[in-house]
Amino acid sequence: MVSQHITENLGKSWLFNYRMHFKPYPSCSMWHTQLDCFYEILNKYNLTHDEIESVHVTAMVPLDHPLYGNKDLNEICDAQFNARYLFSVAAHRVKIGIDWLDPETFKNPSIIKFMDKVTWEGSHWPSPSGPVLPL
Repeated sequence: MVSQHITENLGKSWLFNYRMHFKPYPSCSMWHTQLDCFYEILNKYNLTHDEIESVHVTAMVPLDHPLYGNKDLNEICDAQFNARYLFSVAAHRVKIGIDWLDPETFKNPSIIKFMDKVTWEGSHWPSPSGPVLPL
């Protein structure tokens, strides 16, 4: 039935909401690009969490909400928005997916300890289109 529907619609124009996208991480999407970059570094240099001294992350939004860095992980939202936690589970190579939101992962002493290595800042660009880059 599904393949028949797809076949009937081949060659026709499709329109999706421009804001719709695939979320590769079980987190707030504002961290996805930074996590992509972090994984690229982890994989390129084959780093383990023990070899990392610090992680500093910049996001394109103000980051003054407590969810972004609270070490008390009690709810899923405490993890999904928390840069310290997200980069810690990434550094520990926790399988991307539901394992990131497992309360047992929240309590992992090594993950909690690594959270102290993560700092972040929000970019306060004057324009919603981003910074003006030199030519």
